[in-house]
Amino acid sequence: MATSSYATGGGGDYFDPHAALAGEVELPVTLAAGAAGLGRLLDPAAGEADVAPGAAVGLPAWLAAELLARNMADLRALPPEYGGPARRALSTGAPSVRFRGRAPYFYTAALALSGLRGAPDLTPLASHALRSRYAPLLARCLAPSDAARADARAVRAPGARAARVAADPASLMSVEEAALHGAGAASLAALDRWRAVDWRGREGASAAVEVAARARAAGGGGHGDGGGGAGAAKRARGA
Repeated sequence: MATSSYATGGGGDYFDPHAALAGEVELPVTLAAGAAGLGRLLDPAAGEADVAPGAAVGLPAWLAAELLARNMADLRALPPEYGGPARRALSTGAPSVRFRGRAPYFYTAALALSGLRGAPDLTPLASHALRSRYAPLLARCLAPSDAARADARAVRAPGARAARVAADPASLMSVEEAALHGAGAASLAALDRWRAVDWRGREGASAAVEVAARARAAGGGGHGDGGGGAGAAKRARGA
């Protein structure tokens, strides 16, 4: 029996919370067989208790995946976040596309959808989105600059939607992107702490070396005379 990628957590990890939540993405499907008593469960506004064969319904991806794997349904279309307009927006201005709230699990769902019968391979789309969005959003999150402060001032200007987006990069990110950028920020903070500790250690070591050098310089005359006297005595014995 075929097993969908959603059944194994969207990539093999059954306990992955991202995969579980990505499974709630609604997929439009056409049922090949009827479903007795599920009409109002699938659609509370439905007038009939049963779902007739050929009915077009929207199902959570985890359920749609199982029906597709058993040839009990056919995929009618992709979710809007993977459709034509979304693809065009990603191709022309990926860093400005808002995933948060619209496609919070964009990458996890894309990889899982790619394994469904009748669905195109969304891996290239997800790869392009990550490559195009990662660096610009990371730069704005980790390195606030004069440009970012200018964006913040522009937020107050009427109709400055683009500035609002630029001033708050977190509002653009999917859950996966936010986790990735959070890991980057934590890594940068750890590097700063290591540098601070290492610099203090080097300063302490440099101070100790300087003190020792001064001590040697202060006692160097006596050692030098002693050394000279010893040399003269040795030469006298040799003579």
